[in-house]
Amino acid sequence: PEALPPLEEAPPAEATHLLLHLRASAPNNDPQDSRQAVWKDSSGQQRDFLQKSEALRPEWFASAMNERGALLFDKKLMVSTLQASRLDQFSLVVVAQDLGSLDNAGGPEHILLGVDPAATGHPRLLVYLDKRKPGYLFFETNEGSASLPLPGNKDETAFVACLTVRADLPDLASLNGQVVPLDKDLPKRDRHNPAALPYLQLGGLLGQETFFSGFISELILLPQSLRLDELASLSHETLATAIPAP
Repeated sequence: PEALPPLEEAPPAEATHLLLHLRASAPNNDPQDSRQAVWKDSSGQQRDFLQKSEALRPEWFASAMNERGALLFDKKLMVSTLQASRLDQFSLVVVAQDLGSLDNAGGPEHILLGVDPAATGHPRLLVYLDKRKPGYLFFETNEGSASLPLPGNKDETAFVACLTVRADLPDLASLNGQVVPLDKDLPKRDRHNPAALPYLQLGGLLGQETFFSGFISELILLPQSLRLDELASLSHETLATAIPAP
């Protein structure tokens, strides 16, 4: 059984200060077709995620993660309708379940959310798993990179991750209350490809073998650093499995 608690119904998150809020509690398309062409942003900012290609659309399941609605990303991806902005500080909540990223063909990195680093003149933001280091969540920003252990043990595939970066502490980041230093030596990546999309992408990066294989139930992005209890008040899903902040 998964470590996630049962679903607790809650009102939608308040739109104030939210950059993005994706919830998989109900399908966005014709209920007769579970493949999702659009994942509506409920933050009020209209940052919907789209997929025009039917072959790349994730599938919606009503009870995928301990009775939670979720979208299945299996070599699928979606692209935001707005370009990403540089974030000196942010909070990110991801409720997801890895179903095979560790065994997937392709490269070692499996992108949950990110902007293609080759997009000219745009911020670096990548959140991903890496089959070379199971049980960890990786992320990169303009300020640095870090890998942080996910809650539970490495054999548990479902997780709730609350990642925060603060502008007043640019050398540190935290995941579910655990603080780690940022590595200022960013991984080397291809730069300045005019064909690279300067938009947030979900489930992978277009044209690259970086697919995340698993369920994503909810994702929240805010332009400020919040405590875990504040993040929990915004989330449709309960964050009881998150480690309390010290």
